[in-house]
Amino acid sequence: MAKKYNIDIDGWIGSWFSSKRFVKNALSETGAGEVLCRVNSLGGSLDDAVDIAAQFESHGNVTCELFSLNASAATVLTTGAKKVRAHSNSTYLIHKVLTWVDTWGYMNEDDIDVAIEELKRQKNNAATLTLIVSKMYAKKSGKPVADILKLMKEEKWLTADEAKEWGFVDEVFEDITVKPADIENSQITELLNAAGLPVPPVRNKTKVEKPEGDYKNIVSELLTEFKNLFTPTNKITSEMNKTFVSINTLFNIEGLEFKNGKVELTEEQVKNLNDALKNSNDEKAAAEAKVTAAEVKVSEKDTEIQTLKNQITSLNKGAGDETTEVNKKTDDSFKEDKEKVDIDAVKNLFDLLPD
Repeated sequence: MAKKYNIDIDGWIGSWFSSKRFVKNALSETGAGEVLCRVNSLGGSLDDAVDIAAQFESHGNVTCELFSLNASAATVLTTGAKKVRAHSNSTYLIHKVLTWVDTWGYMNEDDIDVAIEELKRQKNNAATLTLIVSKMYAKKSGKPVADILKLMKEEKWLTADEAKEWGFVDEVFEDITVKPADIENSQITELLNAAGLPVPPVRNKTKVEKPEGDYKNIVSELLTEFKNLFTPTNKITSEMNKTFVSINTLFNIEGLEFKNGKVELTEEQVKNLNDALKNSNDEKAAAEAKVTAAEVKVSEKDTEIQTLKNQITSLNKGAGDETTEVNKKTDDSFKEDKEKVDIDAVKNLFDLLPD
């Protein structure tokens, strides 16, 4: 059954259904009982947000639940709530107070001085409001104002867990009615971890038997399954588990017998496991040795090619041989032989060049 919220703030803070007047009317209707407020907003009027926070604090029994992206004034108003809960997929952002600057056009030096003074006044007002808001965040989180001001300057989106670590959020929750996801790609998991996002739980799926000959995968799966085998469990069981196909094949058994969530191995089975790991390491070492040998051969070939290129360059720079007048009667056969030798030499040189 869907949860019922007394107040739903999902727009620009200050618009009618997200204004201080709207919240005041809603609180008057709920009376002194517990009030549940749903929040999903990118911000808005600071005046309304500070007033709503004061109303929540005065009421004394308000819980705010944050969904999706929440920033600026939307986070300010939650500081007055008794409890703040954030959905695991939500985000949280605080920043220094913004003020509208509208100074432009042609000006002389006197006009510029006036504009500068006006900008200084706006800057000082913004700094005052930023300090007020930073104290509200500090009161909620228990963090020093200096740390809050530094975070406000960064304008960094926080995950729900990070917002909880800062103390802006009291609890992180997720919808238990949502089915677990199929997150089996390690790269996706690493990206989620790097972003500070929670990794969704994985559905229990039937394992697929690895093809014959895929030895490294079998060993990898074996190690993973062994780690799971020795994880403690509160359920006391004693049964034959036939689902660990790779392990059963390696040990030449029908299935593993579990007792209290654990499995016992014979000395021979441990030896088989050790041999499998050793063979895998030996195969890896042999492959690395082949790669090293190939790299040496490539290096030698590159050196030989460079030597030939240097010889060609030297020959091109040298003077050509002198020629003598051709005697058609006596030199025709010599000319044909010399041309054949020259062509063969060029072909041999070309064959030495890399593809």
